[in-house]
Amino acid sequence: MGDMKTKQKKHTDIPTMAIEWIVNRFHVGTPDEEIATDIRRRVRSVPEVSPALEKKMVNYALKQHHKNQGLYHSVMTGRL
Repeated sequence: MGDMKTKQKKHTDIPTMAIEWIVNRFHVGTPDEEIATDIRRRVRSVPEVSPALEKKMVNYALKQHHKNQGLYHSVMTGRL
């Protein structure tokens, strides 16, 4: 039997748990732009966050949102 571990990219420079907590409170039908706008609004209140890091955080948030949409789809189609 092969190794069951999957390689995941570590995001040590962004607060992944906080971003996931925020994104998980949105409905799966929320448009991507609304998620991105919310994350940008929150991030811009922290002066230490560079534009590049802000972009990385928004991208991570959207990835999490799409993951939630995939989970919803799997549940609703009986594939889970």
